[in-house]
Amino acid sequence: MTASSHVCFAVQDIEHAMADFRRSAGVEWSEPASEQLGEWDYRIAFTTGGPPFIELIEGPVGRVR
Repeated sequence: MTASSHVCFAVQDIEHAMADFRRSAGVEWSEPASEQLGEWDYRIAFTTGGPPFIELIEGPVGRVR
């Protein structure tokens, strides 16, 4: 098995998750982008810098538990 270069987390509040990771892991973030996949609206943000990269995805309210 090789080392991971990318991990993704589905979160309920992207700003809160970004702040938690910033405090605990010292990472910096891109600005969250609003996107749409079919009828599903979501927001996404990535860490800046080198690997390993962290991706956060916030879906519609009530979709992530």
